[in-house]
Amino acid sequence: MINSRWIKRFVGTALAASITVLAMVPSASAHHPTGVFAKFAQCPFESSTVALCTYSESTSGVTSTEELVGETHLSLTNLLFEEGTALEVPLVLHMKNSLLGSECFIVA
Repeated sequence: MINSRWIKRFVGTALAASITVLAMVPSASAHHPTGVFAKFAQCPFESSTVALCTYSESTSGVTSTEELVGETHLSLTNLLFEEGTALEVPLVLHMKNSLLGSECFIVA
């Protein structure tokens, strides 16, 4: 029988390893995205503070780009003991449409 503590440690270790691998991925600023990645062309790749950029679009025509604007912080202790904040991810939500224009940012 697998105990709960072992599972929490395994999941915590796997999560930490995944974040480490993502941190080692070469910068996307080496080239401009094309093809299926063209939708990420609006991500501010030239900014040294932006490490991750995602893309989504709603049926109302609002384009939303989440931009990582600082360092993430993972607390394995909080993750394993399910207390406090385990993962902090500083984001800015960049909203765009004909009403908002292209300069609408929501800090999260």
